[in-house]
Amino acid sequence: MHILNVIIIFSLIRFPENPNLSRYWASVGFGFAEAGSFEASEGQGINAVFSLSYNREEKVCSLRLASISEFQLGIFQPLKIPSENIWDIGVLLGKNEKIKYGFLCFSVGVSVIGGIKRGKLLYKKTSIWGGKEYYEKIEFMNIGIPVEFQIFFTPSKFAGLGIYGFGNFNPEGSFLGLSLSFIIGKIR
Repeated sequence: MHILNVIIIFSLIRFPENPNLSRYWASVGFGFAEAGSFEASEGQGINAVFSLSYNREEKVCSLRLASISEFQLGIFQPLKIPSENIWDIGVLLGKNEKIKYGFLCFSVGVSVIGGIKRGKLLYKKTSIWGGKEYYEKIEFMNIGIPVEFQIFFTPSKFAGLGIYGFGNFNPEGSFLGLSLSFIIGKIR
């Protein structure tokens, strides 16, 4: 139901027809993140983010998928199973600023979030290297308010490299992430 709402909102957005004044791109990135719901790793995790963006004059619209997974090595301490993770799918609207060899933009929107948290400890297996702890698996889904900023260096008309920062404010556990991202599309 939440995904249907996101699709309806995205389909209601109308863009002007002059293709010479518009830009569009896809970006993919990987980096580190902080999630308030991750207990074992003190909130630290790794992230992957993918977005599709359309820009006309100073306005930008993005469709984003972000995922954060808990980072655990399991050396000298127990590996906690299941690993905690959180993801979002969001539609964001914002402002874009063109600079000489790149651009920056900031957007905010609405999203569906979901993921896995650990519940009660079920049992342990110990070893010299730390062992494993098995917990109850709790799945969740809710709505959130996603934010993002993109700063990209675009020496080419079709590709660029930059920093993609993102976050989501939600009742399950807000999160922030920073990724090194690659973009491809009509960007200049």
